[in-house]
Amino acid sequence: MRMLPISKFKATCSAVLQQVHRSGAAVRITRRGEPIADVAPPRPTQRPASWLGVMAGRTRVLGDVTVASRELAAWEAEEEQGFSSAPISGSGACKRLPGWRGRSGGA
Repeated sequence: MRMLPISKFKATCSAVLQQVHRSGAAVRITRRGEPIADVAPPRPTQRPASWLGVMAGRTRVLGDVTVASRELAAWEAEEEQGFSSAPISGSGACKRLPGWRGRSGGA
């Protein structure tokens, strides 16, 4: 490991950091010959092999997620009847979807 007096490190800090980054070799900073710090490149971060599953164990399911809510069932019923929940000009009324001909496909 390369030794560098603190006065020289202060004068060439950016160059020393760049050298450590490029070479991967640590530098020991000394004061009056005694080591006071080591400048070393960061350890490589471990990334998961895939992003899938990164939230495993961090969530909790409350209730039964397999049963559709009443609101969803009502919304689907409106769609089957040809109505959209989108308001017309802010009136709050539902409108019939364009091209809707009912379940039989007739006029």
